[in-house]
Amino acid sequence: MSKIKEEDVEIALRQAKVSPEEKVNEVLKLIHDQIEAEKLEKEKKVRAKSKTLILASVKGEGQDIRETPCFIFQVPEEFDHNALESTVQLAIQDFKATGKKKAGKINSLGDGILYCPSKFFKARNITRKSKEPILVQTTNNELRGQIAPTSFNATEG
Repeated sequence: MSKIKEEDVEIALRQAKVSPEEKVNEVLKLIHDQIEAEKLEKEKKVRAKSKTLILASVKGEGQDIRETPCFIFQVPEEFDHNALESTVQLAIQDFKATGKKKAGKINSLGDGILYCPSKFFKARNITRKSKEPILVQTTNNELRGQIAPTSFNATEG
């Protein structure tokens, strides 16, 4: 909606001698209601801050992290990261309780993350960002050699 002040509309209606007075008040009330609705909509659009967590599915002690399937989840900023596994477990249990055909295929946490529909995770206030497992590449966090800066000149061919 365009940025029109309520007072400007009232002045314009009175100068145009719109009658009866009830119509002027009715139009002003509609405009006021629309402005309030837009304010509420803007307040709703403020996104809550979130953080990203990785859930690693370790099968045994001493398993190399590079061989461990991982899943990415987005959670609210205030979410306790230690509660991720139990929250995922609860979402999967909710899905299994529906008795759907795919629920019967779930034998592990990884299967549950793969087959469980997103709405069950969202109901627990978490968002699954990776349905398929991902693997981790480790690094020593050092750059090898000197990296020369490059430049691009559009006139060069």
